[in-house]
Amino acid sequence: MKGGERAAAATRRPTAASRSLGDRWLDELFACIDRADPGGFAGYLAPGARFRFGNEPAVEGRNAIRDDRIYVDNSGLFPGR
Repeated sequence: MKGGERAAAATRRPTAASRSLGDRWLDELFACIDRADPGGFAGYLAPGARFRFGNEPAVEGRNAIRDDRIYVDNSGLFPGR
């Protein structure tokens, strides 16, 4: 590959087929946040996840994080919930 071809390849946007599994995973995670879907967001967490929002006490467990009102109401991630 010559210099010009390399530069052109570096500026091309990846297609859905060429995106890595990690990129697609992040796209789906942030889509849950954009949809204001705490249940979908929590589905990406390990069952024993521990989450701390700001100075609030940590919340432990996927379901507890999903249902935590301080996080859901104040995070700005899930407006209108």
